[in-house]
Amino acid sequence: MGNIVLAVNPFKFTIPQYEDGNMSKYANEMDGLVPHSWQVAHKAFKSMRQSGNNQAILISGESGAGKTESTKTIIKYLGELTKHLTSLGANGKAAQLHEKLNEVNPLLEAFGNAKTLRNNNSSRFGKFIKIQFSGDGFIEGASITNYLLEKSRVVWQSQGERSYHVFYHFLAGCKDKEKYELKNASEYQCVNQGGCLSIDGVDDAANYQQLVRAMEVLGITDMERDNIFCVLAAILHLQNVQFQKLCDDTCTVAAASQGTLATVARLLAIAPESLAKVLTTITTVVRGETIVKNLKAEKAIVTRDTLSKALYNSLFNWLVKKVNDVLVSETASDTAFIGILDIFGFEDFDVNSFEQLCINYTNESLQHHYNEHVFAQELKEYEKEQVDVTSVEYQDNQPCIDLLEKAGGILSLLDEECNFPRATDSTFTQKLYNQHGDHQYFSRPRIAQPTFGVYHYAGAVEYTTTDFLDKNKDALSDNLVAMLDLSSNAFIAALVRGFNLVSAPDAGKAARAATTKPPTLGSQFKTQLQKLKAVIHSTQPHWIRCIKPNMEQAAGKFDAKHVMAQLNSSGVLQTIQMIRNGYPFRVPHGDFWRSFRLLLPRHIMTAGSTDAQICAQLVQHFRDTNIFEQHSHIQCGATKVFMKQKAFEALTRLKRETEAESLNTIQCYARRLLSFVELKRRIGMSIAAVRIQRRYRQWRSQRRLAAVIAMQRCWRARTLRIDERTGRVSVMIEERVFRQKLQDAGIEGIARLQCFLQEEAEARDLVAAAEGAEREAVHQRATKSRMAVVAQERRAQEMEYALSQNWQGRYELESEAWREERDRLSAEVEQLMALKTRLEADNARLQQERDDAFRERDALLHERAADQQHVASLEADLDVNRRTIGGLARTIQTTPLSADDKRIIERLQNNETRLQNRVVYLEESLERAQAHNKVLEGRLLEYEMTPRGALLRSPQSDLSFPSPAHRSPAVRRAKFTGGDDDHPAVSDLCLSDEDEVDTSTFLDDSDEEEAGNDNVEPILDSVNASSIAKHDKWKNVSEELRQMVLAVKDRQALKDNTNVVRHRTHPRMKSPLKSPLKSPLKSPL
Repeated sequence: MGNIVLAVNPFKFTIPQYEDGNMSKYANEMDGLVPHSWQVAHKAFKSMRQSGNNQAILISGESGAGKTESTKTIIKYLGELTKHLTSLGANGKAAQLHEKLNEVNPLLEAFGNAKTLRNNNSSRFGKFIKIQFSGDGFIEGASITNYLLEKSRVVWQSQGERSYHVFYHFLAGCKDKEKYELKNASEYQCVNQGGCLSIDGVDDAANYQQLVRAMEVLGITDMERDNIFCVLAAILHLQNVQFQKLCDDTCTVAAASQGTLATVARLLAIAPESLAKVLTTITTVVRGETIVKNLKAEKAIVTRDTLSKALYNSLFNWLVKKVNDVLVSETASDTAFIGILDIFGFEDFDVNSFEQLCINYTNESLQHHYNEHVFAQELKEYEKEQVDVTSVEYQDNQPCIDLLEKAGGILSLLDEECNFPRATDSTFTQKLYNQHGDHQYFSRPRIAQPTFGVYHYAGAVEYTTTDFLDKNKDALSDNLVAMLDLSSNAFIAALVRGFNLVSAPDAGKAARAATTKPPTLGSQFKTQLQKLKAVIHSTQPHWIRCIKPNMEQAAGKFDAKHVMAQLNSSGVLQTIQMIRNGYPFRVPHGDFWRSFRLLLPRHIMTAGSTDAQICAQLVQHFRDTNIFEQHSHIQCGATKVFMKQKAFEALTRLKRETEAESLNTIQCYARRLLSFVELKRRIGMSIAAVRIQRRYRQWRSQRRLAAVIAMQRCWRARTLRIDERTGRVSVMIEERVFRQKLQDAGIEGIARLQCFLQEEAEARDLVAAAEGAEREAVHQRATKSRMAVVAQERRAQEMEYALSQNWQGRYELESEAWREERDRLSAEVEQLMALKTRLEADNARLQQERDDAFRERDALLHERAADQQHVASLEADLDVNRRTIGGLARTIQTTPLSADDKRIIERLQNNETRLQNRVVYLEESLERAQAHNKVLEGRLLEYEMTPRGALLRSPQSDLSFPSPAHRSPAVRRAKFTGGDDDHPAVSDLCLSDEDEVDTSTFLDDSDEEEAGNDNVEPILDSVNASSIAKHDKWKNVSEELRQMVLAVKDRQALKDNTNVVRHRTHPRMKSPLKSPLKSPLKSPL
C-alpha cells in the first residue's frame, strides 16, 4: 500500500521467498517480487540517492509482532546494498562499519530485551538508529539514540516473565565464576521472581559467547568487559541483601547477608561499611546542618532497588555511548541518512504502570504522525487541487495526545505533584479525577481505587498509579551518589559522573543545592520524544506495520479477530479505504497531455493554449467518448490530473492501440520503399552471380584434374603400403603363435619340475620315517639285552653263593649239570654257525645289489657330464650367433631406413628382446635343475653313510663274536654310536668265556634282528627305486628344456635372416638398412 508494508510475524516458520539468498533480486529491482521489508529499505535507499533527502523507516506494532527482527532485516539489507556497490568500487570502510553495525543488535538485545508474557524477546527500550551514507551510497557512519529503558524489570518481574537476557547469559556462560562469586540463577532474587529461568529453543551459554564476540568487534577492551561483568554481578548480589528490623524506624543488614554485602562492596570497589550505611540511613542538609536519619526496612529495600536500577541504567547508557563512539563518523555530519525507529509496541497488561503510560504515549504520537502524513495531507492536497472526493473519516488522536502532554495534562500534573514534599500517589490520582474527569479520552473507575483509564487509538488501557511519583522522580539520594563517586574503580566513578546519576551539578558535594530541581523522568522522556518527532517530520517516511498473527506465538496459526483488531488500531483499514476512494495516479498538466498526445483530437489546438486548457479539453473529450466506466474516474485539478486505477489502465490501453495503428501505417510505407531498394539489389546480385559462377566452374575443373592426379598417386602409394603391411602382419602372427607355443612349453616344464620336487619331498619323508622306525627298534632291543644281562649276573651270583654254602654235597650234581650244559652249548654253536652261513649269503646278495646301484649312479653321472658338454657346445654356438648378430647389427646401422621400416625393426627388436629374456629364463631354470640334481646326489651319498647304508657299503661285516652277548642289538648300537649313558659300550656288555649264563634270551634277540632286517630291506629297495625314477624324470625334463632352447635359437636365426632378406629386397629401398639402435646388440643370442 504505497509506502506501507504489512509484515506478519511467522514465528520460526521459514518462507522460501524471504531467505537471504533472494536479497540480490530486490537489489537488482527484478520483476515479480513479493512485498518485503527489503523492498521498503530499497525504496528509501533509492529515494535518498536520487533526491538527497533524509529517509525514515518507522516500524510499529504491538509487542511480539516482530519489530526488532524487521529492524535487523533492514540493517542487513542496507549492508548488502553497500556490498553490491563495493563490488563496483572498493570501499573497505563501509564493509567494516556494516560488520560492526550487525554486532550492535546482539549487544543491545542482551542488555535491553527480556521475555514477557506476549513475546520471548521483547524490546524493553526504544531506539532510533541513524545510518549515514556518502554521496556514492556507502555507509559513512551510524548512531543510536535509546529511549526509556524499563529499569523496574531489574528488580521485579511478573509471573512467567524474565529479567534482561544478559543476566541469564552471564550466569550460564561465564567460565570465571569464582572471580564474581556466581551461583545458579535460581538463587538470585532479581532473576527468579517470574519463575522462568530458561526459554525453549534459546541457549544462554551460546548467547554469552556471541555477546563476548560482539564486544570484541565493537572495540570493548578486556578491562572494560570485566568492569561490565563486575557491575552485573554486583546487581545480582545486591538484590540478595536482606535487612533485619531493629525497631519501628530502624533496620540493619541481616547477619546472613553480611558476606553478600562484602561481595557487592568488593565488586563496586567501595568500603562495606559505607555501603551498609547508605542502604540503612539517609543524610539531609537543613540550613547547613547535616542530619542522618535511620530508614525502615521497607525504605531500605527501596534504596537497594533504586541503586540496582540506577547502576543498570547507567551501564546501558554507557554501552550506547560506546557503540556510538565506534560507529559515528566525524565527516558524515552533513550527509543524508536513513533512520530506523524500533520503538516499543502498544502495551496493555493486567497491571499497567508508569512505563506502560510512556510507551503508549509514544505510540499515540507515532500514530498521529501517520494520520497526518497519510490521511490529513491526502485530503489537503485534494482540497488544494479543487478535486471533489468522497470524504474519508478517520480517528484523529490529537485530543488523546493533548490529554497526555499538554499543560495540565497527565504528565504535567505528575511533574507538579513531584514538586510537593507531601504529595502521594493518592493525591495525584485525585487531581487527575478533578482535572480530567469529564474528558472524552479519560475514564475513572466506578469503585474507589488508585487507577485511571485512557482511551488510546488501539483501545482503552487502565493504569495503576502506585509508585508513579517515585518512578517519575528517578533520583538517587545524596549519600548513594557520594559513595559511588568515591569508588576506587574508575569505571564505576565514570558511570556516576557521566550518566546523570548525580542529581546536582557538582558530584563531589554531599548535598545538592536547594534551589535546583532535577528533571523528572516524564519530562526527560517527553523532551526526547519531541526531538524524535522533529527528526521524523523532517524526513520522508516509510512505514512497516508489524502484525502478530496469534497470542500463543505459534507458527502456522492465524487469529483473524486479533489480526483485524491490529489492522484497525494501526490505521491500515482506513488507508485501504482512502486508496480505494482516492486517486493514486497524479500527473502534472504538461506531462499528462504530452504523454497522451497521440489521443488528442484535431479540434483541440495546442498552439496558444495553456497546459491547463489543453488538459481540460482532453479530459472532457475522454468523458464524451465514454472511455471510462464513470466520469469521476478522472478529474482535472489546478495543477495535476487525478486518475483512478481503472482510468489510468484504460488510457494506457487506448494509447497502446493508437500507437499500434500508427506503427502499421508507417510500416506500410516503409515496406514499399524497401521493396524497390530490394529489387534493385537483387538485379545487381543476379549479374554478379553469373560472373561468379563462370569463374567458379573454371576453377572447379582445374581443381578436379589436380585432385584426380593426386588420388592416383595416393592410390599407388597406398597399394605399396598395404602389401608391406600384409607382410608385417603375417610375420607378427607367426611370432605370436610361436610365442604362445613357447609359453605353453615353459609352463608345462615348470609344472613337471614342481611335480618332481613334490615327489622328492615325499621320498625324503619316507626315508626319515624308516630311519626313525629302525632307531626305535634298535633302542628297544638294546634295552631288552641289557636287562637280560643283568638278570644273568644276578642268577650267577646266587648260584655262586649257593655253591659256597654246600659245595661238597652238590659237586656231583653240578658236574652232571655242567656236562649237560656243555652239550647244549655245542648244539647251539652249530646252530650259530649255520646262521652265520645264511647271513653271509644274504650279505653277498646285498653286496650285489649295492654294486648295481653304484653302476646306475655312474651311468647317471656320465649322462650328466654329457649334458654339461652339450651345454658347453650350446654356449659356443651361442657365442657364434652373438658375433653373427653383432655383424648384422653393424651392417644395419649403416643402412638408411624409412619411418615405416624403423617402426617395423623396432617392433622386431622388441620381440627379439622378449625372446632373449625367455631364453635366459629357461637357461636359469636349467641351471637350477642341475644344482638340484647335485643336491640329490649329495643326499644319496649321505644315505650310503647311514647304518642302513653300511650293509651296502661293507660286505665283509664281522659277525663272529666271542660270546652270545656280542650278537645283542645293544652291542651293535654301541658299535655305531660309540657308547653313552643310556647305551653302554661293547666292553661293558661282553662276558668272559668262564661265565656260565643262559643264552636263550640272546638267541631270541637274534631272531628279532633278522626279522627287523627283513622289514628294512624292502624299504631300502623302494627308496632306491624312487630315486632312480626321479633321476630319469629330471633327465627327461632337462632334455626337453634343452630342446626348447635350441628351438628358440633356430627361430631367432630364421627371423633375422628373413628380416635382412625382406629389407634388402624392398622395391622402395635405395640403400642398405640401418638399425635404429644406437649401440651394438648386447643380447645373449
